[in-house]
This record gives sequence, C-alpha cells and structure tokens, in this order.
Amino acid sequence: MWIYFIKDDTILLKGEVVKRIMIRKFHKSDAKECSRIMNACQRIMPEFNSDQVEFLVSKYTPEYIEKEYPRYFALVFEDKGQIRGVGMLMDSEIRGLYIDPKFHCKGCGKSLLNALEDEARAQGLDKVITKSYYGPEKFYEKMGYKKVKEDAAGRGKISFPYVLMEKKLS
Repeated sequence: MWIYFIKDDTILLKGEVVKRIMIRKFHKSDAKECSRIMNACQRIMPEFNSDQVEFLVSKYTPEYIEKEYPRYFALVFEDKGQIRGVGMLMDSEIRGLYIDPKFHCKGCGKSLLNALEDEARAQGLDKVITKSYYGPEKFYEKMGYKKVKEDAAGRGKISFPYVLMEKKLS
C-alpha cells in the first residue's frame, strides 16, 4: 500500500483521493465530544484555579452545548471522523474556540478560525472580536488579532480575566 499527500487536507490512498480533515457545521450529536474537548482545555489552563475550572466544567455540559451552539454559526474540525475542535461566530464575536489538547499546534485552530472569519466576511462584517483567556492570547496574535483591553467577567465570587482582541477583515 502507498500513501501520497496531495495537500494538507487530502491524501491519495491506493490511487483514490481520501478526505482526511473536514470543517463542517456543528450538529447536536456533536455536543458530547465538544463538551469533552472544552473541559479538557479548561482543565489544563494554568491561569484557572480549581473553582474556575469547576464552574466551567459544570457549565459546558453536553446538554448546554446541544442547546446553545445550534443558535449560532458553529463549526467543528473533524479529522478521520473524530472531532478535534469546535468554535462559533456569534454576531461579530468568535466564541468557544477549543481544540483537543492532543491536537494543539497542528493547524486545527488556525483552520477553524479561518473558516469562522470567512463566514464573518460572508455576513458582511469588517471586523471580528474575541475575548481570549491569557493562555490562547498568543495564538490570536499570530492570527492577526490586536489587543484592545484587558477585562474580567464572572458570576459572584468567580471571575475570569480575559483580553478583548479584534481583527480587521479584508
């Protein structure tokens, strides 16, 4: 058997082109795996304490995701039939962009973010924003986002510091 890579997202296997990765719309049936990915990411963020992690893990349940994500333009990154990442565009804000920690730094986040930005352009938006935790801030900077301000959001005694970032779309 021989395998020949044509592009980053397709392979030629035994002379037949086989799709390896796909970015597609979120389906309710994706909620359980998306919840697992989100919670895995939250557990490894060094800026979060145990109360913050517990709050987020209790929020991002499959039931919550199944209810909320279909309301907006949400996409998943699929590789060999497995979901590796999720993100959504809510009005002009990129939200909930999470990549399975085992697949960080492999192009999944970049591909998913580019697809969300393409949708923003298709909707006629000239810029997008995101509220990034401090860990992913460098990723967004590499993708052309500029820091606007630092702020925090939360409920009660649990607060989440973030960096508001924006990117002008061309």
